[in-house]
Amino acid sequence: MRSKLLLLAPLTWFGCYKATGPQTCTPIVTSWGSPVYHCADVAPAPLPAPEPAPAPAPVVEAPPPPMTEVTQDEIKLKQKVQFETDSATLLPASTPLLDEVVNVMNAHPEIVHVRVGGHTDSTGNPAHNLKLSDDRAAAVKAYLVDHGIAADRLASKGYGQTRPIGDNNTDEGRAQNRRVDIHILRHKGELKDRADK
Repeated sequence: MRSKLLLLAPLTWFGCYKATGPQTCTPIVTSWGSPVYHCADVAPAPLPAPEPAPAPAPVVEAPPPPMTEVTQDEIKLKQKVQFETDSATLLPASTPLLDEVVNVMNAHPEIVHVRVGGHTDSTGNPAHNLKLSDDRAAAVKAYLVDHGIAADRLASKGYGQTRPIGDNNTDEGRAQNRRVDIHILRHKGELKDRADK
């Protein structure tokens, strides 16, 4: 009888290894002195928490392209100064452009004198166009002065329809001729204004 019990103990011991996963076994002492092992599956270790996804990179918007360009002779306007129809009243759409002109003149103190020029197309009465262009040039000058540019750095003049840059026989050409330009008359160190262009 004892020999039979001894044969059972190894079978019980090796039974712990029949599981497909890891187990933990606890010996239980029997009345006949041979241990019997009680085995139970070991719970798998929890998987590590996933790494948090990286925060998306902030979207950096490209700055808008400049609306002006400073050359030797001109503060070139890449957009049009806009007015009410047949009027020298500035439209709000012109504010960003004129504010940039203010910034340019503040950034270039070596530009000591400029002339704001007003121009029209050939539609209508030449005398009326001349006055309208003069009033529009003066309105731009007044805006710049109101926003901190010294009045003695600015002059204004209307040329009416006398200086076209486009064909007055086409809509596109007339639109080009209705404009304001800003010419540099004198830089720091120059003794007098340049000839009117």
